[in-house]
Amino acid sequence: MRSKVLERRIVVLSEFIELWVMFKQGIDNCAASPEVSEEDEQRFLQLKSLVARKQQAVMEVGVGGKLPDREIEDIVSHSVSLKHIGGTSDLMARKLEKDWHEAYIMLNRAFGSLENQQAELARRNAFVYFLGKLLKSRLFWLLAVVLALALLYSRAMKNGDGGKQEGAGRPPVRQSRGRRQESGGGGIGGWLKDFWDRILGRDDNRRAGSSPFIDGTLV
Repeated sequence: MRSKVLERRIVVLSEFIELWVMFKQGIDNCAASPEVSEEDEQRFLQLKSLVARKQQAVMEVGVGGKLPDREIEDIVSHSVSLKHIGGTSDLMARKLEKDWHEAYIMLNRAFGSLENQQAELARRNAFVYFLGKLLKSRLFWLLAVVLALALLYSRAMKNGDGGKQEGAGRPPVRQSRGRRQESGGGGIGGWLKDFWDRILGRDDNRRAGSSPFIDGTLV
């Protein structure tokens, strides 16, 4: 995803910095050559006009950060013409150069900030593109399903081991005599067999003429 607003800000500010450098070159040429032609004056006035318009464009796009708007306006307004600049004192010429350099540094700082924003946006776009390709990959979803199943299986195994450990740690529950008989010796079938064996044993004793009572107690 591209940011057209950010790209527009970079283009406008870059064009203005180029004009600002050309403006300084015009002042330097005036200082190097005392004689200024009318043609040179016209080109310088056109350059001043371009600087003013581009400065307004920079303010409209909202570059952000601190821009030397007032400083640029003061420098341009005081540079009435090349003849006027050439007739100023050395002190005023040095001040003009100092102010121009300070404005130039601030402009480049703002330009560097825009470039950093563009680089950060490019990194984000690369990550989003990679993530989109990854989500469209069948291999990714296959690996995701396998991993999810492995996690569920691991959790189920841990829960099973925990249940066994809890059962092993509990004291044994005493069973009643009847439950022990049911659980051991063939279960309820074994208990019924013992019961009928006792009944049949009593019948055999009666047939043999022996008494089922011993000391008054039923055998």
